[in-house]
Amino acid sequence: MVDIKRVLVALFRRPAAVSGWTEFWFGREDASDVLRPVRIGMAALCAVYFLSHWGDAAWWFAGDGVLGRETLGRFLIESEVGTAMTARVSPLHWVGSAMLVRVYLVLGAVLALAWPWVSWGRAVGVAVWLMLIGLANRAVLITGLEELLLVWGAGYLAIAPGVGRGHWSGSFALRLIQVHLTLLIAAIGWTMLSRPAWWDGTGVMSLVAPVEDRFVDWVSVLGASTWMQEVLTLGIVAGGILGPLVLWVGVARRWGWVIMIGWAVVLGTLSSQLIFFGGMAVLLLAFRDRWGLGTEAV
Repeated sequence: MVDIKRVLVALFRRPAAVSGWTEFWFGREDASDVLRPVRIGMAALCAVYFLSHWGDAAWWFAGDGVLGRETLGRFLIESEVGTAMTARVSPLHWVGSAMLVRVYLVLGAVLALAWPWVSWGRAVGVAVWLMLIGLANRAVLITGLEELLLVWGAGYLAIAPGVGRGHWSGSFALRLIQVHLTLLIAAIGWTMLSRPAWWDGTGVMSLVAPVEDRFVDWVSVLGASTWMQEVLTLGIVAGGILGPLVLWVGVARRWGWVIMIGWAVVLGTLSSQLIFFGGMAVLLLAFRDRWGLGTEAV
């Protein structure tokens, strides 16, 4: 079997900079151990995501449901967006029974919960990843931000081996998560600067409205305190812009990932995007040093 790491090293074996590049992507021997809590947290979120569709399975996906096969097909044809949906493959496109949909959801949740604990974790991880994609593709028109994060997070984790195995694929999966998450946080932070509300201290109010779509009426809480609005707005913007730097810079990383987890929790609480920002908090654990707050290089 071809050893991809050796091939890459052979192809790019020249200056020390290239050696450092391959070491960065493939040289973290403890990557599987670092990723263990990430996999546990992501598995729990995937299970919650599957089961969140349980109650409304008949309403949305049954033969006569709002997104039933015939109804969805007719809508795609009439709206002329059918060609854009050809890549959204899902076994649930051929299922018209609410019971079978619920079997799919239960199977996905069970596999997700078993994923961190089985010795053949890669196979289970790939199965969970494919089932996530299948459900997201079937739930088109009602999907949100959480599907995007769960799919790429679970996909990267499926690359890594089980705990205690120092394989290059674990290091590769760790770096993919770290780099992708850094870019995502930076995109959130810098995008905020394009809106005047994030400059005048009222940006946090856009997260808590409309009230009817939130678990808690934060408008009444924050609306009475201008200074709280400004502090939260400043903290959210600062976290999005400075966080990607703090996570990678030496000693600052010692507490940086803890602060950024708090940043994600605050955003998830205020916006009620619990799975999306909860998943971000879980993936931020990829920046920790085992279970401690050591200062060795990332």
